[in-house]
Amino acid sequence: MKKWKTAFIILACVDLAVVLGLVILLVWASIAPGNKPHAHRLPMTSAPIFTVRTDKDRLVALINDEIDRHPTGNLDFHVAMNDGVDLAGTLKLFGLDIPFTIRFDPEVNDQGNIVLKEKAVKLGRFNLPESEVLRFIRAGGKLPDWVTVNPSQNEIIIALDQVKVGGRFYLKAKTIDLTQDVFEFNVYRVPAKK
Repeated sequence: MKKWKTAFIILACVDLAVVLGLVILLVWASIAPGNKPHAHRLPMTSAPIFTVRTDKDRLVALINDEIDRHPTGNLDFHVAMNDGVDLAGTLKLFGLDIPFTIRFDPEVNDQGNIVLKEKAVKLGRFNLPESEVLRFIRAGGKLPDWVTVNPSQNEIIIALDQVKVGGRFYLKAKTIDLTQDVFEFNVYRVPAKK
């Protein structure tokens, strides 16, 4: 059970980083190398370079396309977003397909990171305690350094500011509003090493 949850978290983060990385590369590549005026360089400040905005349908399509492209063996799952972030699918265990669902409420914290508040977990016909599932993920999952699992708080924190896109940029979530269908992320430049 910990594999599918870990895979979902990693895929969602990777998907977001890939989309923003592509946008950054397209903008960067559109400027010819000889035409980069030094006077117009952005100063290295804490202000975002630009903001990326998307909606539920596009974000869900991107996440599910990436899930389909990276099979997870005994897991078959997809993401949906309505009034929460839902992960639903089946887990093959001892030759049986066991249905599962997990519900998260996403939030943005003061640092621009994503906090996934776990609301419900159901495996087969059983409702499981959220903190126990998160303990299994934390103990057995090989998660990236930028993913923190807090079972006592029933949450997973995705530290977007620690995910470097192309080694030169990082992200901060600005708005995640499922009811208004607004997902905004600020893109920042990694400060140059002195």
